[in-house]
Amino acid sequence: MTTLCLYLAVTPVSVIAFQNIENAHSMLGSASFVANTKITGLAQNIAVKYEMKYRWPAELRLRTIIPSTGKTLRERIIEPTRIIDYDPELAQYTVTNRTGSEPLGKTLASLEQELDDLLLAFTDPEGMGVWMTDMVKLPGWKLTGDSKKFSLNYKKGDKKILLEANKPGSTLRRVDITTGAQRLVWDIAYAPTVTGLAFRPPSGASEVPVFDREMKPPTYKDAVAQKATHKLFDAYSGLASLGFEVSRDTGTTKVQMRGKFVRQEDAAAVWTYDGKTLIYHDKKSGKWYAGALKFTDVIDSVAKLGTRVDPTVRLLMTDFNPYRKRLGDGSVVKVAGTMPLQGKTVTILECESENALVTLFVREDGLVASSS
Repeated sequence: MTTLCLYLAVTPVSVIAFQNIENAHSMLGSASFVANTKITGLAQNIAVKYEMKYRWPAELRLRTIIPSTGKTLRERIIEPTRIIDYDPELAQYTVTNRTGSEPLGKTLASLEQELDDLLLAFTDPEGMGVWMTDMVKLPGWKLTGDSKKFSLNYKKGDKKILLEANKPGSTLRRVDITTGAQRLVWDIAYAPTVTGLAFRPPSGASEVPVFDREMKPPTYKDAVAQKATHKLFDAYSGLASLGFEVSRDTGTTKVQMRGKFVRQEDAAAVWTYDGKTLIYHDKKSGKWYAGALKFTDVIDSVAKLGTRVDPTVRLLMTDFNPYRKRLGDGSVVKVAGTMPLQGKTVTILECESENALVTLFVREDGLVASSS
């Protein structure tokens, strides 16, 4: 008891309040919150809303929103073994492997180069203490409070700082920093539970190797057309295997795909590629060719040898959803009806853009039975 009394006697109450905030955040383990931020005093005022969920040491989800429109700019999802970057406007997402045990904050900082230090402070048990290090050293803090919160206030010259923390719990709820004409305000509200950390691709979203900003998502005549088109997109996302035939005026192309393996046969040649080696047989000359190639080089090599890689194969092997890509020219989609085809009922989708009118005959499982 003597030691505690001596500590309270020589330690300013403001320092104890800072320590309470640091301890509260270091013990959270997981949290879900919404942070509304504003920066004023610049040529253009800036407002950003963040929705963050995390569970130390390996899971985090961050959504960045424009408050005035509610539009989501980007969503980052960090999982134990992968990192997902989702753009809802493009309806596209990328996936990269996450290796090792790099801290959440370091991983997030490498993805978001201009992310505010306060947001990063939530991602590490020691983060909040580090973020407040220089503030604690400032002299003259005043501590006030009521039953719901306590406040730390600092003022010197043109610099003002307000930190508000919840009671009970001591988690930060407001940060208000003014320096000269510039002011930064954070308002933070916590959710009682942490859910929805895992990423589940939204209906119609497509996994891509890189974001394709030239793609313009289709629009729909009605909800029925949207549902049918999203079913089509979903059917061609994450396919484990696929086999199909394409009949054209020049002949028939037969394709078999499984993982990174592809086999294609047409009137000119038959070739296979297993992700590393191209084996090509020219039917006319009877010659065989083989070589280690990247798939991007396979496209050129097959063309030079006398045929072409089927457009659907090209898109699938480069991790693009073929119909998301094909309708990514601003097509307007409508359901023109249904009809029997190959012994089954198909939905007829008419997809019209400035440059083309494409008709897709879509099976009940979302795969295309025919097109014109």
